[in-house]
Amino acid sequence: MDARNYLGNNLTVDMLKEIKIKKLVILTAGTEKIMRDGAKKLNFIVEIDKQKKNYLPNITTMKNLIEAFGHETDKWIGKVISLSIAIM
Repeated sequence: MDARNYLGNNLTVDMLKEIKIKKLVILTAGTEKIMRDGAKKLNFIVEIDKQKKNYLPNITTMKNLIEAFGHETDKWIGKVISLSIAIM
């Protein structure tokens, strides 16, 4: 049994490294999530590699999504996003 299947339902960098086709589909308009530090983030349900996952885009990604699709997240539903991992 693969223990990684029980690590949670969030899309992680480690998971992304293992997926060959790094494209996801946005399934929801997002819900506000309050982080431990009090910061507000949008949590989206997405499909990637035939799995539904929670996706919390970082600030840079949010700016790119707004530029690509507009500021109304309900218009993002069904959009396909290609992801990459930046090595710093």
